[in-house]
Amino acid sequence: MVLWRPETLVAATQAGEELGDFAYVVVEESVDKLIELLAWPWPEADDRGRLFWPAEKESDYKSAVTTRDLLRYQLYRPSRLQRLPRLGDVYAASHLGPGWATANLVTDVRQLFDGELYDISADAREAAKLAYQGASAPALTTRAASDLDRRLLSEAASHRARLTAKRLKITAPPSRAQR
Repeated sequence: MVLWRPETLVAATQAGEELGDFAYVVVEESVDKLIELLAWPWPEADDRGRLFWPAEKESDYKSAVTTRDLLRYQLYRPSRLQRLPRLGDVYAASHLGPGWATANLVTDVRQLFDGELYDISADAREAAKLAYQGASAPALTTRAASDLDRRLLSEAASHRARLTAKRLKITAPPSRAQR
């Protein structure tokens, strides 16, 4: 087994950052205006690209709660993400901040991340699809793929190789007048 290496993070990790040092952060829950984020150690991938955490790391996660508006204002808008925070959004965080250690509502998103932050939602959703489809259908061997299948797979791999994870920006929280 190896550490999962999303194709869009290749440029970041070639710059000297090791994926084993990253955290895998997920928008896990959304209730009313609150958002719960969970952060795990970086996942591994099996030989079919399915993500997993070794048994000793499965419960090694951190939790933080903030508001949807604050996440949108401090992270999504400055990063020009054209969507609202939603369940299943995934980030690769090079370092977590002190905000994960508090049980209180996080009122400044900058307290959650102390380093580079990347939007890897598309890669994570693709990995989830692989896991789901792999559980419900037999995997074809390379020999079983037709010429058309090989061409389509090659084109898809070429397209993914040109994609780069979006480096996210975090700004100061809004003043009371802006809320």
